Amino acid sequence: MDQAAHSFSLAPLSPYTGAEIRGLDLRQPVDEAMRTGLNRAFEDHAVLAIRDQHLSAPEFLQAMRIFGEIFPQHNSRFQVPECPEIHYISNQDKLEDGRVYIPGEGYHTDHSNDVEPPKATAPHAVKLPKSGGDTQFVNMNEAYDALPVAAKKKIDGLRARHVYQSKHSVRKLP
Repeated sequence: MDQAAHSFSLAPLSPYTGAEIRGLDLRQPVDEAMRTGLNRAFEDHAVLAIRDQHLSAPEFLQAMRIFGEIFPQHNSRFQVPECPEIHYISNQDKLEDGRVYIPGEGYHTDHSNDVEPPKATAPHAVKLPKSGGDTQFVNMNEAYDALPVAAKKKIDGLRARHVYQSKHSVRKLP
């Protein structure tokens, strides 16, 4: 039976952000009602954990299209060979001097410097180390809502431009 006839369940991970999707196999077709439900769950919870998915790179790419258009990667160094739209993160890459290089290891927001940033990041763990390898998410809407009224008044209306100085960045600092 086609998964499209089935629904999924949702279990919040915290009072602030995140939910676990249960009963979903991303290798199966998704009908429009399920696509709408998954996107609504993302809008409501900002982070979705869909566990126990054993996907090839092409299957993962196809599954992520449920949530919208795929954002092109700017740095070809970390492209998955069979799917250049996917950017991999590994603790096996080394710099020229032999030090381990893990892209995105520090706190960051993926592609927030782009003129039209992507709406989401979709990590898919293939092999995790015994320790580390975790990804943390911050719900900036919740952070803003928790600010005192005086702080909100001080920053409301302000604008910022995030520019990432890199040869891979389309937008450069003037």
